[in-house]
Amino acid sequence: MPKLRINPERKEAFLGKNRLTLTHLEYEILEILHSRDRLWRRAEILDNIFENDEGLEKDFRVVDWHIHQLRKKIGFDRIECVWRMGYKLSRVEKVN
Repeated sequence: MPKLRINPERKEAFLGKNRLTLTHLEYEILEILHSRDRLWRRAEILDNIFENDEGLEKDFRVVDWHIHQLRKKIGFDRIECVWRMGYKLSRVEKVN
């Protein structure tokens, strides 16, 4: 299985040697999941993505949709869904 790596300084993600084409929100979610090796609740992901948009109505389906799209690009087994709890990322390497 190719390694999944991220480069936070350049906002890039790689699967093996291939640079991934991610939307802004897909990358943001990947970076949030990668920031700590723990389970992230959907509300926490939303709060991190839209932290400066206080007037915006937040919908959990936004997270679910972008997680689904991200899984298609990086592999469904790389993001674990813990039912009724949230999401957890398999370990990813940082690019130096």
